Amino acid sequence: MNDRPDEAVLQARYAAARAQFERNRAQQAGEGAALGVVFEGYADMMAGSRLMQRGAHLAQLFVIAFAFIVPNLLMIFVIM
Repeated sequence: MNDRPDEAVLQARYAAARAQFERNRAQQAGEGAALGVVFEGYADMMAGSRLMQRGAHLAQLFVIAFAFIVPNLLMIFVIM
């Protein structure tokens, strides 16, 4: 008639949840460190390569042009 789990079950459940939480925390810390390494490598690559700088600039211009052109095309083809 008492549906409450006993103390040992609760302790085991808590230990498993705590271990999962610690694993997730360690994984997120590792992902953050890896992201820093990636940005550092990207900055070094951009500083040393004129071709990469030019490619990044062209990509930025493309995205800006896309952001200005697509809404206008949607207005022309959808509304009109």
